[in-house]
Formats: sequence, C-alpha cells, structure tokens
Amino acid sequence: MEQNRFRNREARQRAVGLLQYLVTEDPSPPEYLLPINKLLCGMAPDEVFEFGPPMVEVETEECTRLLQAAIAQAPILKDMSIPAFRGTFLLRQGILTTRDGAWLLRVERKTYDVVLDRSPWQLDWIKLPWMETALRVEW
Repeated sequence: MEQNRFRNREARQRAVGLLQYLVTEDPSPPEYLLPINKLLCGMAPDEVFEFGPPMVEVETEECTRLLQAAIAQAPILKDMSIPAFRGTFLLRQGILTTRDGAWLLRVERKTYDVVLDRSPWQLDWIKLPWMETALRVEW
C-alpha cells in the first residue's frame, strides 16, 4: 500500500486472493467466488482475477494471525476456533446487487447473527480508501 492505494495491479490481485484464503483457506480460489473480494479491493466484479505466484508461508501465517486477532476482539467469541469462525461468519450465502449508487450485499440471516450486535465491528457500510463505491451489508 502507498498512500492508501495498492502499489500496482498485482498487489490488488494478491489482496483479492488473500481475502479468499482468509475465508476458505483455499490458496487457488475459483473466479466465481471472488466478486465481493474484488469490490473490497477496489476492482470491478467482472475484472479478470490473476493470483500470481503461489502463497508463501509468511502469508498463510499472517492470515492465521489476523483471524485469531479478529476472534480475540470479540470477547463473546473468545473460545471459537478459526474453522468455526469461518463457518459461522465468513462462509455465508448472500446476494450482491446495486442500490442507490452503492453495492448492496444481502447476507442470509442466521440465528447466531445476534452475536454481531455485540461485536466491536461496524458491518453495515464498508468504504475503504481504494474503493470507488461503498458496499452496504444487510444481515
């Protein structure tokens, strides 16, 4: 990152793949799983994805540390394993559309979503410096 922007196209593409690794632990994700990751990294959903060289150990270790830190930030989740966190909060069915000039992600509601109300994260709107359009999330 340089001044809140990806250094180049390769870095942006790498970020898309690493986000998917966080969600599924798959180092070679198929293209059809990536539209939300692309939006979060400032790419158009229909832009072609090229992950580049295989992930290295330092990247997979950093992904594990990031997930552990996310779990630790919400005391109610403190005893949750990484696979349980992925299955409960990251691997979700949803529909991606546009509304009022922004992307809209409607995530399938689950009973354990009440935990999100007590989490330290704001999950209704996502607008990162490198994103052209905001992403609204409805749980």
